Amino acid sequence: MAVLVIAVNKAVAGKIDGVLSSVVLPFCGVAIWSIWFLFRQMSSLTLLGPTIVEIARHRLQPGQACEVYLSQSGHIQLRKFALRLVCEEEATYQQGTDIRVERFRVVDVPLREEARVALEPGQPFEIKTSCSIPVTAMHSFQSTHNRVLWSLRVQASPEGGKPFERSFPIIVYPAGPALEPPASNTLVARPRAVAS
Repeated sequence: MAVLVIAVNKAVAGKIDGVLSSVVLPFCGVAIWSIWFLFRQMSSLTLLGPTIVEIARHRLQPGQACEVYLSQSGHIQLRKFALRLVCEEEATYQQGTDIRVERFRVVDVPLREEARVALEPGQPFEIKTSCSIPVTAMHSFQSTHNRVLWSLRVQASPEGGKPFERSFPIIVYPAGPALEPPASNTLVARPRAVAS
């Protein structure tokens, strides 16, 4: 900043220093670009509001389906908007002194895709769709070196902005008997034998 002040003072006095100007001009260009990029990122983040994703069934198992509700608020035009069901396997291992993490996408199912979505203030964009866990899919799993992660992913491409993705983790239980809660919590009275 001090170098810029010195260069401006010399230019005002009519003593233009070529070396000083050649050093200051690129830095001014980078500073202007940085400020423009900062405001662009901030406007992109503030124009896109919160994303809400809810599932109707809490205990999901392979082969089961549930309803999904999505609400996206904001004030921006989107070229593309998508909701996907994703399963990733993650492996952590040591190679020499480095710890490496590798992720592989096993399931990637598009649940809903929309083109040209206009987000208006006070009127969130809402989607209701169904989600089905594949029958042969692995349930959620976590150990020291391996994980199976399920999630619902929201992907959007704003007009003139950088694409974004938001992830909402879900838990898939192992296959087996249905894990439905009991129909009622009332106790059933059983008759007792009466001694005669």
